[in-house]
Amino acid sequence: MTYNTIYELKSPTCAELAQMYVDDELAETGTKKRTNILILESKFRMFIHTVLKGQVATYDKETDKLGECYLNARLLEIVFCQEPLKRMLHILISKGILFRTHYQKGVHAYGYRINVNEYPYTTVKIPKDSTDKRYAYDERIRVRLRKHFLQEQEENKQRYADVFCGGDTTFIDQYEHFLSLLEVNSQAYLNNYVEVHECQSKEQSDYYKQISQKLIDKYPRMTFDDRGRVYHRLAYCAKDLRQFLNIDFEVDNHNSQPLLFGLLLVDYYHIAPVLLDVFCAAIDENYSTDNKQPIIFHYEDKEHPFTIKDEEMATNITKEYIEHLNKIPHDVWNYLYAVMKGCLWDMFVTEGIERKVAKENLFKQVFYRNKLKSGFIPGVYGKCGNAFLRQFPNVSKTITSLIRTNEQKWLPNEITRIESEVMRDILKKVWERGFTAITIHDAVVVILPPKKHRNENNLPKSRTKREEIVMSCFMEVFRERHLLCSPAAEVYR
Repeated sequence: MTYNTIYELKSPTCAELAQMYVDDELAETGTKKRTNILILESKFRMFIHTVLKGQVATYDKETDKLGECYLNARLLEIVFCQEPLKRMLHILISKGILFRTHYQKGVHAYGYRINVNEYPYTTVKIPKDSTDKRYAYDERIRVRLRKHFLQEQEENKQRYADVFCGGDTTFIDQYEHFLSLLEVNSQAYLNNYVEVHECQSKEQSDYYKQISQKLIDKYPRMTFDDRGRVYHRLAYCAKDLRQFLNIDFEVDNHNSQPLLFGLLLVDYYHIAPVLLDVFCAAIDENYSTDNKQPIIFHYEDKEHPFTIKDEEMATNITKEYIEHLNKIPHDVWNYLYAVMKGCLWDMFVTEGIERKVAKENLFKQVFYRNKLKSGFIPGVYGKCGNAFLRQFPNVSKTITSLIRTNEQKWLPNEITRIESEVMRDILKKVWERGFTAITIHDAVVVILPPKKHRNENNLPKSRTKREEIVMSCFMEVFRERHLLCSPAAEVYR
């Protein structure tokens, strides 16, 4: 027998919430309307189930907390009807059961969160062929949701194409096709792993069960944000579950977002492409450029960072730019060197601070800090923030300037927008090489296609060589932007 799993509040029950609705309606209008209490109960149940299911799907393992569920405002009105929905939300929010967070313009969705600390939830398994009248309306809502989900998916794809691809849906259609090829290798192994996996809490346990079911069902939904990021079932999947999927390998950049900030830094200081080419060639002998390389960069010498290697080789173009080279603060060059070599996090790993902690602290204390506290104040931002200030004083001033002169969260949003643009370019090159691949934010995930199709694109049999090809796509895209990068591959099996 197959079951539907319903997320419900332990208290108040959906029947009690439906009665609150009727009482609130009576108090407001003074007349008792002919409201079907069972339909109201089902509407409350489906709404609460949808929100809790979305929260569990975005569970944060590190904080052991449920995430937020974003629901399209128009779709909610269509499914639950406008007037009943308003009163339902009023009751849930006024009782402190539901919180409604910020609105995302691009997807026309509010974030919702059930207050599970004060109102714990439980799960109920209902046979799909149940005749229980309390659940009779649920299937009608599901059918309606499915219909509008498909419509919403097409609208989202077209919106993505209009904003990021000049109206051409070819890219996102190809992406959707490759996502459909992502599947579970062994459902039995995955289910067994989820059953025996030691979870920190009930929330984490529910997350593992839900996301594993989405992987098994090949849940097709894709969503997009205003910055161009693509979200799907794999984006929400815990890393330890990826070993059960038909993933060949994954490639991402070391210190990816600080490297992308380097592009903003280049614009801020108006560093010419020819100078970046010279700089990249000076630190990497494999960097190919048409420009001559008569310059040596001295990493430790702040007063004389650049010298001409051979005066006879120094062309007029080089002499024209050498003065500009020396005007750019030396710590800016050092920062670009660190992020292109992929060693920024390691510079702040000290006794008692692990690499992971250093990375988290640098994001909180440097790149993504609050606009109201945008200045570097000694002792306020902790060891990593102040260490960054000492190591890169002019880079720190640039970050402060960008935060202060733009809207709240502009910097992280802009970095993410650049990331999405760069990853689209990388993914196109990976596809051109014959790979089946999708992205997870700043990483490319290569999928093993069905066996009968694996040799169609004449890819190398050696995984190492396949990894090298994908990593070369990363390097090509960054070289087009006159920077270097340090990609690395990861295998989950």
